[in-house]
Amino acid sequence: MRGNYRPVSMMVSIGLFMWGTSWKARTNKVLDYLAEATFGVYLFHMYPANMTYLFEKLFSLQRVIEKPYAVLWVVAVTAIIFVAGVAIDSLRKAMFSSFEFLTNLIRAKNNSACS
Repeated sequence: MRGNYRPVSMMVSIGLFMWGTSWKARTNKVLDYLAEATFGVYLFHMYPANMTYLFEKLFSLQRVIEKPYAVLWVVAVTAIIFVAGVAIDSLRKAMFSSFEFLTNLIRAKNNSACS
């Protein structure tokens, strides 16, 4: 058998799945906040216009690929993009929560006016 259907691969996969279902993870507010923002960061940096700007113009790897600090530069750029994405996602969440607050306020006024 070839590929992912080999007996050893299947046994490891089943074992990891069973371990994951019984694992009791502790909650951490910072990790939960970052986990919620991760999908937003992914969408932000993978949008084609942003991707072109970020990886071809702003953080072009071609300029530093042969420099001795290239690995450090890649790690720093990754951190910068992640922090910027979290900031953008936080701004988005704040905007939507304020819109929700205003919508509820308007509904409450309309309901009190109709009664």
